Amino acid sequence: MCEQNWDDGLPNGDYQIPPRTRCEKYPISNFVPCDIEYLRIQGNRWTQAGRLTEFVFVLQVRNENTGRWQNHLSIDCTHSNAHIHHYKDGERDGRARETLKVLNRARDVQDALGMAILRVRREINKLAEVRK
Repeated sequence: MCEQNWDDGLPNGDYQIPPRTRCEKYPISNFVPCDIEYLRIQGNRWTQAGRLTEFVFVLQVRNENTGRWQNHLSIDCTHSNAHIHHYKDGERDGRARETLKVLNRARDVQDALGMAILRVRREINKLAEVRK
């Protein structure tokens, strides 16, 4: 049964993410190609016996004034909930995390990855439009 996450009410799923030490780690940047010079994607995915167990995406924007990379959006699977963290000027913006998918079984992670890829692509398009 889903429980509420203590800090912002995100529902926790029933899926138990295996410890990362028992999984294989791979970079995730090739899942969403981005050739825009002021945007970059970082993150990892973890698999166990070929099955996706967890992922983290971080979309970063290079600050025009300082040249430093700042987080714009991140997506992860903690608390058995694939969710989005929002940032402004590289810092969490105070908004509650946004659920993409509650993770109740292993295959939900793969579904959530597809949703995360679409969301990151949408953000890239939005950021590219703003800079035009």
